[in-house]
Amino acid sequence: MDSLTQAQWQTSGNSHSWLFTAGMARKLDANWTLLNRALYSQQTDSRPGRTRAGRVQSGFAYRPVDSNVWNALGQVE
Repeated sequence: MDSLTQAQWQTSGNSHSWLFTAGMARKLDANWTLLNRALYSQQTDSRPGRTRAGRVQSGFAYRPVDSNVWNALGQVE
C-alpha cells in the first residue's frame, strides 16, 4: 500500500488558506488497484468570513499486465 499526504499554506494581503490532501493506492492483484483521496481546504478572507470545503474520492484502476492493450479508470466522488 502506498500513501501520500500533503499540506499547503498560502497567504496574501486579502486572504489566508490551507489545503490538506491525503491519498492511498492499494494493489488488489496484478491487474486491479484501489485508489482513495481526501481533500480539505479552508480560506479566511480579510473581511469576516471563512470558507471550508471537503471532498472524498474513491476509484479503481485496471491495467491487464499480460496483454497491456487497454486500461480503465473509474471514480466515485
